Amino acid sequence: MATQLNNSAFYSDQLVAWHNQRLWWLLCGSGAIIAVLAVAVCVLARRPHPAPWVLAVDAKGEPVGGVQPLMNDTGRIADETIHYDLNTYIQDAFTVSSQFAEEQTLLGKVYAMSAAQAAEAITAYYRANKDANNPLMANGKYWQDVDILRALKLPPKDTYQVDYITIRHDHDHRLDGVRTNWRATMHVVHANPTDKNLLGIFVDSLDFEPEAK
Repeated sequence: MATQLNNSAFYSDQLVAWHNQRLWWLLCGSGAIIAVLAVAVCVLARRPHPAPWVLAVDAKGEPVGGVQPLMNDTGRIADETIHYDLNTYIQDAFTVSSQFAEEQTLLGKVYAMSAAQAAEAITAYYRANKDANNPLMANGKYWQDVDILRALKLPPKDTYQVDYITIRHDHDHRLDGVRTNWRATMHVVHANPTDKNLLGIFVDSLDFEPEAK
């Protein structure tokens, strides 16, 4: 009986020592993690903080200026920024919204970027065939989505190409829609920004047509 009690006491001491060892290693590991985090916080705290952005607004709360776009090494607007702006231009120009107010906004943005021949070309397209393509005259008879495929810079100076697909939905094609592949070629000029064209990128030449099937 005494031997059994001694063995039980010895086992209990071993179990306590094992638990204490685990707690010690856990404490050491936690201490190391805390030390690393403290160093990281100190490093981040010593970094200079960026200056806050300040956006000026007019009496109506509308912005009177825009953030400068990404520039390349020559101080010109980077091609990636121009690609994005032209993609948006094409998407807005050929989208037909079922909401009249939204369509007015889209067209306002399109004409704010259009100049010279480009403005004439987009107007002629809308008014062709007795306003068949005029998005303001759709009157809910159809709506149209636009998928941009790619934007490329062409060899001639300030000339770009955008490939895109229009998907026209009507009451007979509500789900799938009629898909048409298009290609647009544009020449852009850089001028002073306006309230509706904050980047100052203007399309002064525009040619677009459906691609042959």
